[in-house]
Amino acid sequence: MEDYFFTSWLINGFSYADIQVAVKINGLEGSNEINRHADITMEAIPYETGKWYESDENVDLQASEVACLELCPSNKNIGFHGYKLVGKLENPKLWTAEHPNLYTLIVILRDASEQLVDCESYREGIREVFLGPKRLLLNGCPIVIRGVNKHEHHPRVGKTNIESCMVKVIFH
Repeated sequence: MEDYFFTSWLINGFSYADIQVAVKINGLEGSNEINRHADITMEAIPYETGKWYESDENVDLQASEVACLELCPSNKNIGFHGYKLVGKLENPKLWTAEHPNLYTLIVILRDASEQLVDCESYREGIREVFLGPKRLLLNGCPIVIRGVNKHEHHPRVGKTNIESCMVKVIFH
């Protein structure tokens, strides 16, 4: 596996998410790429990591699998040229800074005899960032960003600023 790329789109008032994983395999150049890798099977499985810790018993990975992704027959991706696996995630737990819900995505490649060729995992959050008129929205909620990269310096006292000067700058 050379690279993979995860994308999600929240649909229908955040009730589900369309998810896509594009997988690029080493040596796929030219028009015979499907024939050269016909013996390779690939899977992409998102897991809800929080369910792993609900029980003191053994972890049941089947219970924490949240979506089934299937290989899309179309191999034409714009920008990222690789195989595309698509699926649907019902009632996704959305990522925010206050509640950083993350899913563990596992991408698996197997050969014709079902032997593991490559396996990668990555933690991914489902979120929607939208720039509306005069505001930034994260999952439909406005976000206010304050004091980003502000460096204050007073001409007389240097790095130690005077409160009255700071108030003057804020309100003028």
